[in-house]
Formats: sequence, C-alpha cells, structure tokens
Amino acid sequence: ATKDIGAGEAREKAKSAALNDACSTISCRVTGEAIDHAEETTRGKESEQQSWFVSQTAIRTDVKVATYKILRSDADKKDVYVMIGIPKEALRKAYRQRIKSALTTISASFALAENLVESDNAAAVGKYEECLRALHDISRDMQLYLVLNSWKDDLVEGKGIASQQSIEKKLHALQKSRTLAPAEIARVLLKPLLENGPSSKSSTFAIGPLEYGTTGFVSEFGNTLSELLAAQIAKQTGWRRRQAHREANVAFSGRLIQSGKGAYLTLAIEDRRKETSTANQLFLNAASCDAIGWKKIRPVDYEKALADKLALYKSIKVNPGLKIELQTDRLSDGPAVYYYGDHPKVALRANRECYVRLIYVFADDTKLLLSDNYHIADSQANQWVPLPVDWEVCEPAGIEQMLVQSCTVKHKPIRNVRRIELANGFYQNVIGASVPEAVTVTRGMKISAKAILTEKAYEWTIIPSRGGR
Repeated sequence: ATKDIGAGEAREKAKSAALNDACSTISCRVTGEAIDHAEETTRGKESEQQSWFVSQTAIRTDVKVATYKILRSDADKKDVYVMIGIPKEALRKAYRQRIKSALTTISASFALAENLVESDNAAAVGKYEECLRALHDISRDMQLYLVLNSWKDDLVEGKGIASQQSIEKKLHALQKSRTLAPAEIARVLLKPLLENGPSSKSSTFAIGPLEYGTTGFVSEFGNTLSELLAAQIAKQTGWRRRQAHREANVAFSGRLIQSGKGAYLTLAIEDRRKETSTANQLFLNAASCDAIGWKKIRPVDYEKALADKLALYKSIKVNPGLKIELQTDRLSDGPAVYYYGDHPKVALRANRECYVRLIYVFADDTKLLLSDNYHIADSQANQWVPLPVDWEVCEPAGIEQMLVQSCTVKHKPIRNVRRIELANGFYQNVIGASVPEAVTVTRGMKISAKAILTEKAYEWTIIPSRGGR
C-alpha cells in the first residue's frame, strides 16, 4: 500500500512492492527446494552447501524481465493494492534461453582464446576469463532452471563445452606466478567499468562489501577490497559516496567465489537513472590468493557459519498468509557489514496485524532475545515500522544471524531467558535454550489452530573496524 501520492505513482509503487514480495517468495521456495535436493544428492556435505543458497537479488532481476500478470489491482481513498503472479513456465523458458545463449558465447570465446595463445598471451587470458565468467553465471542460472524444470537437466547444448577446471588449468599455465596486490586488483576491476560508465560529474555512488559466493557472508578481504574500490571511485570520478544503493545514482556490487586454488572476483556497475548495468571479472591465481592469505579471503569460521545458516533455514516455517520483512540501515542492498560501535536501526513490515519476536544469534552461539511480542497494528500493515531498540555492535567478530518470528496471536514466552547488565546502560537478554528449542516453544499448545505463524532468517557480518584494519 502507498499513501498520500498521485494515483499513477501509487499504482507503480504498489506494483514494484508486489514484485519484490513475489521475488522474496520465489527465493524462499527455490532455496528450500534446493537445500532439500542437495541433502538428497550429497547427504548434507558442508562443502556442497554453498552452491544452494540462491541470491534473491538475482531472482528479483530475473523476475522483472520475465512475463508477469496483474492478478488483482484495487484502490481505496488512500491506498493502492496490486497482486502479481509469476508464471512458472515463463520463468523456466527465460532461464533456458539465457543459458543457451551463454553457451554459444562460451564456445566462441573459448575458440578465440585457443587461437590467441601463441600470438597474444594477454588477450588469450582475457578470453579465457570471459569463458569462466559466463560459466559462473550459467552455473547459478542452472540451479534455478533445475528447480523450475523438476531437476531434469535437458540442456544438450552444453555437453561439449570446455569444463571450468580445464579452462582454469590453461589460465594457470599462462599466468604462472603473477601476483596482484589488493590496490591493483581494485584498479583492474574498475578500469573498464569507469571508462564505459556514467560520465556525469554530479553522480553519487554506493558500494557494499563483496559477497562470498551466494551465501550473504563477507570476508575480511571482501570488506577491505570494497573500501579500496570506494576510494578509487571517489578519486577518479569525483562522485560522492552514499551508504545505501537506493540513495545513489550509481550502484556497485561484487562477489568473490573460490574455485580450486584460485578465486574469481566479479564487480558490477548499475546506472540507476538509465537502468543499465555492466560487469567485469578477474581471476586471481593461486599465487595472488596465497599472497593475500586464505584466512582473509574466506569468511571467519566459514564452514560453521554455513552449517548454522543451513540449520536455521531448514528450521523456519513460512506461511504465505502472513509476510514479515526486516530492514536495517544496511540490510537492503546485499550483504551487510557492521563494525564495533555501530548502532543499527531496524524497521519491520508485515502485511497484517501481528506480534513479532526477534532472536539474535552471535558468532559464538550466544543467543539474545532482542524483542518479544512487538505489536504491529492493523493500521501499520504494509508500512515500515521502526523498532524502538537501541543496539550497539560489539564483540565477537564473525557472521551473525537474526530470526524473525511473526504470529497473529501473542507468542508463548521463552522460559530460559536471563538479563545480563553491561556497561553504559546496555544489557542483554540471553536465551539459555538452543535456537531450535526456543523456536519450538513458540509453536506450542497455546497457539490455536487458527493462528498464523511465519518466520524469516537474515545474516550479516561483524568486523572490528572499517576496511578490516
């Protein structure tokens, strides 16, 4: 619902909000089906879990270019409501066509790279990297396509394509012991994007930390590199930095993906005024990764954090009749990072009257009850409601999670909670039970069969200081 603006603008805003809701629903469903399938085929191996966390941002982009239907549109004196349907078959066909087109590009780039090896080493490296970038893109798209296609791989066009491993081997041979320092990595990633990007001197830009894979996690190196990129962007363009993508004319986003002994770095630029985007990718060989240090490249306690995330996503309940979203000052445009001493601001949005509980899980498994039975009134439905909680980010560093529980009746109290007083007037309500135990209690006898319960999980990374220093 959108209030106090023109009817046409209100309808467009309602349509956009409905699309985002549809994307969120698709993302949750795809992730859940993919996790179940991964467990069946890999028996829950941690090394295989990463590939099954699908980026909601990617789904949002894909859904907007696919065919969708306005199922219902209604308005009263102040509000406009839109319900949108995404035909599964249209989305499946869109992914199939994109994968086939990418396979054609990979074949052409690989053939050209093979011809350039003897005459132009640098150009060959560039073409091999184009192949790898496209392979990474269709790898993510293929995961989504398989879910939409009932896990049937019927794309025969890709059977003769060179494998990622074989291309990486050729790259290693061409690059040998070449190493790149972080500042040079930032320069190489940015160069083509800025040369062909927006030319306005009055632009503002936003850049977040580089995401590790599609997990939502951030490593020390991913955070440090984003700060180096921001400094170079500001110096070369004169653009002013904004903290949130929605506040900027130009938005940068990046990803770091480990592959064997090397890693891929992808950086994308989006001109939000022209609604155009381009990307650049760099392959870091083993020598560069070893020089930077794998402890910095991977998120802190990565395997444990991934297992914790998987466990939380498997335990949550999702009911389409009740939708709840959480947003912080940084948790809206991709992976989020907070530093010691930060004071996050939190807002909630629900589609109907409900009671909300927030459970926060520290990197060391300490569990806090941040808010219990916070009431969102019927008059506040479909609006962002600021949560009156004063936080301060503190130790330990690492990946932390938030479980948002929402119910149409009051939650049953969690019994094993004790208050710990801290300095400067702060305190913590520490939960003694495990997260599954605390969650199960909420679904107990006191919630009637008519009550609706839904849950959602979020995560962000805590780092001691900006830039990892």
